Amino acid sequence: MMTLDATKGINAHLRPGYMVAKEACDDCMTTADLRVNGSTWMVANRDEQGHATGEIFIDEGDSLSELST
Repeated sequence: MMTLDATKGINAHLRPGYMVAKEACDDCMTTADLRVNGSTWMVANRDEQGHATGEIFIDEGDSLSELST
C-alpha cells in the first residue's frame, strides 16, 4: 500500500469521486521504458458513497514522436 506524503511535491487537490494516474521513473523517455524501469499506479479519492471513477490510456510506448492531429 502506498502512502502519499503531503509535505513533498506540489500541493494538489483531487475532486471526490475521481482517480488520477501517477508514474515514477527517473530516466524513462517512453511508455515502454516506464513499463520496464518504472512504476504506474492510480490514486483514488472516493466520494461519500466510497466510489471513484477514472480512465487511463497507455499507448504502445515505442515512439518518441507525439500523436498528430
